[in-house]
Amino acid sequence: MDDATANVPVLACAIWFHDAVYGLYASDNEEKSADLARDFLTECDVDPKIAARVADLVICTKTHEAKGNPDAELMVDIDLSILGADSGTYDQFERDVRAEYRSVPGFIFSPKRKKILKRFLDRPRIYHTQFFRDRLETQAGSNLNRAIAGL
Repeated sequence: MDDATANVPVLACAIWFHDAVYGLYASDNEEKSADLARDFLTECDVDPKIAARVADLVICTKTHEAKGNPDAELMVDIDLSILGADSGTYDQFERDVRAEYRSVPGFIFSPKRKKILKRFLDRPRIYHTQFFRDRLETQAGSNLNRAIAGL
């Protein structure tokens, strides 16, 4: 993998803590998950700089922006990998998202979901790393366009 991170343990830890705190309607899940990671790692006597890097990687999944950080690019691409799944898997994912938000009326859910999905299509590229672009970019675009059209 050309875009391999030099910080595999940090990335792996961030993946474990990603969405560790998840409230369906909460807007601070990433922050709380990052705080949990930082607190846990600090209690385990992990270097505070490493704990902070883990927390930063968790936070970057909120906006899916990596700001040129190779580890964050890989973290975000891993988080978005579902977008490039085969069409059947992705369609099930969209059905699962809708089921998760079943208490939200369709007239509210559909425009909000469209806006979220369209944000990925409006980017110059969906994926930051060449590894994910080569493997998932085309399928992700197809999945996103189909999901938007179905809303």
